[in-house]
Amino acid sequence: MKKTLAMLLAAVMLLAVIPFAAVNAEASTEPDGAHTEDAHTEDAPIEKALPEAHAVSLPEDYPPKDKGEERSVQSAFCQDGTYINFTMPYSQWIDKGTYIESGNIGQPASNAQLNAQSLNMSAGETIIFSYWYEMANGDVFIFAVNGSQVFNYSGTSGGWIWYTWTAPSDGTYNLVWQYVKNSSGNYGADCVRLSNLEYSLHKSYYREYAALKPGSGLLVMADDYSNADYQFFPGTDGSAGHPLFLMSSNYNAQYSSCKIKFTCTLPQTLNGTYKLKFDYAFNAGPLHRFDLEDNGILIYNKYGDAHPNMDWHSVSCDITTGGVHEFVFEYRTTSVVPGVENKLYLDNIELVQSDNYFDRWNGINSVNASTTQSRLNFNTPKGSEGFDMIMDLGEFGGIVVNNNYGIDNSTSYFETYVNMAAGETLEFNYNVNSEGYDKFNFYANGERKLSTGGWIDNDYTTKHYTFTAPATKGYLFRWEYKKDQSYTRGLDRVLISGIKYTGTRNNTLTLDNVLNVSGGNLHFEGDGAQFGKSFIPYDCPNVSYNAAVSGNRYYENSASMVRTTITNVKPGDQISFQYIVSAESYDKFYFLVNGQSVFSPAESFYGDWRDVTYTFQTSGRVELTWKFIKDGSVNLETDNVMIDNVSFTSGPPLSLDLINSDDTDRRLHFTTGDGNGIDNQGFDVGLDSFGYYAYSTNDGYNNSIAYMEATAILNTYSRIDFIYYIDSEDDYDWFKFYVNGTEVYRDSGEDHTSFEWVTPSSGTYTFRWEYAKDGSTHVGGDNVVIRDVKIEFGPSEHLDLNLINGSGTLQPLQFTTGGEYPFDCMYVNGRYTAYSTNYGVDNSVSYMTATAALTAGKTLSFSYMVDSETNYDLFRFYVNNSLVYTDHGYFSDTYTWTAPSSGTYTFRWEYYKDGSTSVDGDCVHIWNVLVGSGGSGGGVPGDTDGNGTVNMVDAVMALRHAMSLTTLTAEQRARADIDGNGTVNMVDAVTILRRSMGIA
Repeated sequence: MKKTLAMLLAAVMLLAVIPFAAVNAEASTEPDGAHTEDAHTEDAPIEKALPEAHAVSLPEDYPPKDKGEERSVQSAFCQDGTYINFTMPYSQWIDKGTYIESGNIGQPASNAQLNAQSLNMSAGETIIFSYWYEMANGDVFIFAVNGSQVFNYSGTSGGWIWYTWTAPSDGTYNLVWQYVKNSSGNYGADCVRLSNLEYSLHKSYYREYAALKPGSGLLVMADDYSNADYQFFPGTDGSAGHPLFLMSSNYNAQYSSCKIKFTCTLPQTLNGTYKLKFDYAFNAGPLHRFDLEDNGILIYNKYGDAHPNMDWHSVSCDITTGGVHEFVFEYRTTSVVPGVENKLYLDNIELVQSDNYFDRWNGINSVNASTTQSRLNFNTPKGSEGFDMIMDLGEFGGIVVNNNYGIDNSTSYFETYVNMAAGETLEFNYNVNSEGYDKFNFYANGERKLSTGGWIDNDYTTKHYTFTAPATKGYLFRWEYKKDQSYTRGLDRVLISGIKYTGTRNNTLTLDNVLNVSGGNLHFEGDGAQFGKSFIPYDCPNVSYNAAVSGNRYYENSASMVRTTITNVKPGDQISFQYIVSAESYDKFYFLVNGQSVFSPAESFYGDWRDVTYTFQTSGRVELTWKFIKDGSVNLETDNVMIDNVSFTSGPPLSLDLINSDDTDRRLHFTTGDGNGIDNQGFDVGLDSFGYYAYSTNDGYNNSIAYMEATAILNTYSRIDFIYYIDSEDDYDWFKFYVNGTEVYRDSGEDHTSFEWVTPSSGTYTFRWEYAKDGSTHVGGDNVVIRDVKIEFGPSEHLDLNLINGSGTLQPLQFTTGGEYPFDCMYVNGRYTAYSTNYGVDNSVSYMTATAALTAGKTLSFSYMVDSETNYDLFRFYVNNSLVYTDHGYFSDTYTWTAPSSGTYTFRWEYYKDGSTSVDGDCVHIWNVLVGSGGSGGGVPGDTDGNGTVNMVDAVMALRHAMSLTTLTAEQRARADIDGNGTVNMVDAVTILRRSMGIA
């Protein structure tokens, strides 16, 4: 642990504190006189005790920024690149444009004091300033460090004087300038004037600021070669687009070198190309060189020319390897060439990040501490809004830095989601180095927990922060470096390292337990190898639910997904879920089934949860994927998708009867089972682009049999055919087809064909389709698929419905049928039967009718067999449109109806189907229709007068009725209507006459 902390501290200090030698300043041209070297002798004693020097503690939140007086003192006293906070009232010193002046002129017993902020200085760093004074003896000008005077003067300086103070060792130093007046009179100007304040370390930062393009957070000036003869220094000649840049200082030196070094650290493995970009202006002799090296390898060079202008040019160098890079810019001279500038300017140096989001993801995620219990997934925007790795500490993780260096009114940030139990902790190291008004902020669920600013002069040490979760929930953590509208001071950076989550909540909260609806058991997977590509579980704060959130927040041209697989899906099953999208309109959320998008909302919004339900049209194994795809441009702050409450609902069972061909003459009803007691290993139903099919489900089960069966009453030369596909172990696992228990066909291996079989005679036939497996080896799909089962009746099928009149009927009926599904007739098992033909057709009716004139007490009887869904698909018998009998389920019986009075009756036999489910035979059969005896009029057909004998009188009565000479009663008409067509006519009269003569 000590070794880890030591490495981390050393790395941070390497980036944060770089000692520099003093920079010589040129002579001032102030109007008060030329500068002269300090020629004072030993200082006189100070008459008044110095107040104790102190550092100023910066508040958490500054008031609205108004730095007028501070800026006035700074601009007049400090050189460009030196920024020091002065802590005494600024009104004690007056801005004179190029210098400041003590403001207590003519004020006896007064003290004009100026305190500088505490400076953490390294040994050898310098404070340089110039001063001028004119005062009476007894008044004193004092410069003190840490409460001890460095010098004190009275009288007159005789002009401007430079002074350099050098820090003797590493430490914190407090600087104080004072003009102390006693009670005596005034002399001359009666004041002290200060100018040209320069702090060597600040000037070094000023070089970095002059060299780097705003937003270049990845580059750090590592060496200005202050121990060499020549260094680069800021240039301010007002070039268009380059108000501040670096300028070589060896323009008059022969055979010399001027160089500066910048470093960066990239991910070890790059998925794209980074670019080092910069602008330069170069005008020198033909043998003078400008070289750029990367880790000692020359990647760009330029020889000078005699062009009279310092024109700016832009360069871009590809960086294709990861790890640490040291970029050294060098200008080397030979002999000086007259008439040329012999200078190199550098500006807008920047390292442009790869467009591959994974490089950015990999860089920012290096901030994970190696000892964390749960690796966190960090997200950060592109460019100046994001953070990136600035140093790789190997097994100890990495240090990340903001990328908005030098950009006013900007914010750089990164984020992560963490699910925490109450009392669990998240901790990290940070080092902030900025102007006091520029802030490093740390937020938890939008609430600021830490805010600090200030730069190296206040405290350059790495600090540690620990957040303790107050409650069990999810937390969105955000690390942010926010710059205000002016000034770039120091490194203008925050360094973050060693983010460590201590707890188990982030491990125990899985995609399964956040996505499944209560009671659900689906298993969800993301892409665990690359966190940014996966949805991640999130215990949403301030609400009662948790969800999965896309992990590619802010990553352009990326996709985040979560998926699950469901086996044995069937048509009609449903998957439902809820979602929220909050993204730019070009970023899309998709729901895919087996790789095909079935849902994608057109709009992007942030609001209430939306519900989606998808009904499957296919069967078998399906893979479901939720995917959030980001395009290559705009990011929104929310920039994600959340999904929740995923629920799979099994639809109603599908009937195997769906495999009947659409143009079959007889729809079959199928049952299924297994031949060796294995549950649910019969046939099941699937759907593809060709329609419904049945498939065996005993694949992979040794010594197993799956079968399905159907029974039909067929006449001679009826034909059954079907299409099948088998994929099995050849000659061992078989598809078999049986008729009435006898195997008539088999196949194995891989085959796709059709089969047909013809009935040898009328009768009842049971068909069986079977997939039989032996005791070893499973090949291919290991099943059989059956589809398009079709029945074609033989040529004698359409028989006369009147054949169902019973042989003992006293009055044969004339049957009619109609509608879309008419009754039909066949001969089977030694009898004729009429049967309904709307098998399997929802919301349909099949019917037949007959009419008869019956006397009171006469009976009508028939035999029937109904085979239907109990309580829903019904056999109905109507008389004169009134329902008199109904039955359902599986039942066979005889029904007798008795005429309540003499008259003409219309009978209707009907099979009614409701809107769902077809069961078993799904029809009704009618046979042996009988009109029996009974009633007051006797029961002999043709016995018009009802005396029990058919004679000439009966024929004459029928003839006179047919000729409308008389009218028969209803009973008489029923007896005289021989042909049963409901009317007594000449045919009936002749038939009665022939019957009375014994010839009919």
